[in-house]
Amino acid sequence: MTRVQGKEIRYCFEISPSEFSPLYTCLLIVPRTTSPQMYVIKPDLVVKARGRRPPHIYDHSDGKTQLCLWWPKQREWKRGMKFIESYIAWTAEWLWHYEYWLSSGKWEGGGAHPRKRKGKG
Repeated sequence: MTRVQGKEIRYCFEISPSEFSPLYTCLLIVPRTTSPQMYVIKPDLVVKARGRRPPHIYDHSDGKTQLCLWWPKQREWKRGMKFIESYIAWTAEWLWHYEYWLSSGKWEGGGAHPRKRKGKG
């Protein structure tokens, strides 16, 4: 389902990373002036991971998980790219790596994972 709301487009869809995988409900939000954002809204990925926070995400709140799909410093995504060839394909790949991580405990999806800063003190 596609919806235009104010200054953004929202596209809700279901995707499965393999023929043996469950369906995931995702939401792509495309603002006019900033980079798109991809969320998995069902199932709750943290609940599915028995309380573990998946690697390579930006945020998890209210059961929604915002995926980290590309590296902004490398400019891997540019306006004008087709979403089916970028964000949607990258989401399927991310979910495949997520399912592998669930079974192995090892993240094989690559990417940069900034370390949390320790408090000064």
